[in-house]
Amino acid sequence: MFQVTTTLPDPSKPVVPNAPLLEYKGQVEEEARLAAEKDAKKNKKQSKKPKKGEEAPVEEEKKKEIIPVEERVMNYSKDFFSKPAFLTVSGQLAVENYACALGNVYTFGPTFRAENSHTTRHLSEFWMIEPEIAFADLDDNMNLAEDYLKYCLKYVLLNNKDDIDYFVSEENRANAAAIKAKTKGFEIKANLEERLLAVANTPFKRITYTECIDMLMEHVKAKKIKFREKPTWGIDMGSEHERYLAEKVF
Repeated sequence: MFQVTTTLPDPSKPVVPNAPLLEYKGQVEEEARLAAEKDAKKNKKQSKKPKKGEEAPVEEEKKKEIIPVEERVMNYSKDFFSKPAFLTVSGQLAVENYACALGNVYTFGPTFRAENSHTTRHLSEFWMIEPEIAFADLDDNMNLAEDYLKYCLKYVLLNNKDDIDYFVSEENRANAAAIKAKTKGFEIKANLEERLLAVANTPFKRITYTECIDMLMEHVKAKKIKFREKPTWGIDMGSEHERYLAEKVF
């Protein structure tokens, strides 16, 4: 067993290319004040206009004390975490040694990601399980991922039936409300239990990236679907592309 140590840089110095720097003294406070004033204007009615012949008062702009370039530090008000933060994958690195010695091992613990995305699919902090396997190829990885997911779904369906029934009843209640309100574009889809059973009992389709892009491009050309981001070879496929393939094509 060994320990991996990373030399961390000075938190006051930028470690990311083109990182936002403080250009003048009091910049953080001024930016916070301007943001607060902008929010106040949105929530407040506009003040009375000056009478005819009167001029609106103009605030005198304070002279900014510019910070020399070589002395500028990170502007953490623009940073994802708003403070110095250092991420590591030390848990994953350590378990690779155990995989070679013990075989079937995994890590399970808190995970942090500094991706500036605020969706339910891109959390900055979450708990993640990672099986570690040695001497495996891509097919082995795909088999393990499929078997693991199906095992978890079957376990939940068997041992947490009361929870599944509760969520299905909530879905039914929401569907009934939408039908009563005559919600435009509403359609009843398979309930949670039906969707989980479908995933647990259906072989996963395996397809290459190139085949996916070719298929998406063909469907766009045939005007079967229109995406916000046009599919072309080389892009990172988004949720709209993945969901279309999983829900409509396969």
